[in-house]
Amino acid sequence: MFKKILTIFLYIFSTFSVYKNTTTVPNIKENKIIQTEEVEKVLMTLEIPSLRIKNKIYNIDSKENNIDKNVIIVKNSSMPDSKNGLIIIGAHSGIGKYAYFKDLDKLKIGDEIFITYNNKIYTYIINEIYLDDKDGNIIVNNDKNKKQLYLFTCNPKDKKNYLIISCIEK
Repeated sequence: MFKKILTIFLYIFSTFSVYKNTTTVPNIKENKIIQTEEVEKVLMTLEIPSLRIKNKIYNIDSKENNIDKNVIIVKNSSMPDSKNGLIIIGAHSGIGKYAYFKDLDKLKIGDEIFITYNNKIYTYIINEIYLDDKDGNIIVNNDKNKKQLYLFTCNPKDKKNYLIISCIEK
């Protein structure tokens, strides 16, 4: 009988000890998934009606912000709602399923381009089209008094240069 009482006492005591020493640990895996979903969300939409282009642009740090499969936004870009924002967007030209900017050379000065960001549509007008050496850098004239959008791709007529489309907000 003493053994049974001792066994029950030890069982109750050990259960209480385990319960008392148990702490709630935040679910790090769940938190990481939420953070990853934020990074992978669509940041904005680019629409070029004259070329029938409408593409999603993902957050700058997203794995989807990859020129090998999407239209990309360059890390030095600011958002359209920033004072005098500067957005730089690029995509492949040429052929293939990811050649989103294959017809960028058909744009003309005065054409409109739309960016949808935070449920607001920003309208840009093309004001300059030029070529830049394909050396990994793109030269942009950042006019701090205007909101600007730059589109770039490989020049379809000459693979040694980038084709740059410069736009200002309407």
